[in-house]
Amino acid sequence: METTSPVSTQETPQPLVTVLPTTFELMPAPTEQPEFTYAADEGQPVYPLSNLRILSPGGGSRLTSPIKTDLSVKLGVNNTIQIELSNSSSELLVKRVIRYQNVSPDQRILIHPVLDFEITGEEESGRLAVKTYDSFNRLISMSSCELTLLSEGKSEISAAGVPYEPFLITEPAPGSVIQGGVVTVSGYARPVSQSTIVFELVDEKGVGLANRQLIVKRESGGSPVVFSTTLPYQVFKATPVKLIIRQSIGPLPGPAVATSLLITIQ
Repeated sequence: METTSPVSTQETPQPLVTVLPTTFELMPAPTEQPEFTYAADEGQPVYPLSNLRILSPGGGSRLTSPIKTDLSVKLGVNNTIQIELSNSSSELLVKRVIRYQNVSPDQRILIHPVLDFEITGEEESGRLAVKTYDSFNRLISMSSCELTLLSEGKSEISAAGVPYEPFLITEPAPGSVIQGGVVTVSGYARPVSQSTIVFELVDEKGVGLANRQLIVKRESGGSPVVFSTTLPYQVFKATPVKLIIRQSIGPLPGPAVATSLLITIQ
């Protein structure tokens, strides 16, 4: 059983409120449902595992096309899951939205999408990302792993690490109604890199109402560390928002992991 101990955090200087526009691209139409199996009941782990888990390939794998994936997932809006493969130039090589009818969002399933790709050179860096979105096209959850994509040769598949939840939020609770102009966010993080962790409040129109960046020191061995920060906001009526926490990794732009919950601010 893991033990956790508070680790000092240092906030980067920020104005009280930083409002950034948030844009979301529309998802393509989902493809027909491929085969899947229901995952076994895993009980209550000591530290939560991610809703989206890349079981294979593991980070650092060197892969030729096609990539055979093993994923353990909970679905997003309309019973869908989004899978992307991008290269070092952030060009999307593969983007698939797959729908699994009659599967509850609370049910975990095992899926095995196969991704065909082409690259121009002999090899380049890439990222395999798995995402879910809500009905307002906001991120619910995201997991990813960094890969080396090969134009030819033999694939070398690395084992995946334990797919822990990157951010465990202890405050606020899902569905909370927050008053007073400040949301306090506390919990545990397993940082995937030394980059800052980004916290944001996004309304149902996709508008960012508050944004905060926090430096959390990554522990050797990947042990969880305590974090706490605040998100000042200003609204004139009760507003449902999604609290999204995300972090990037390596040279590829965009988030590498993300988690979220719904609250109301007023």
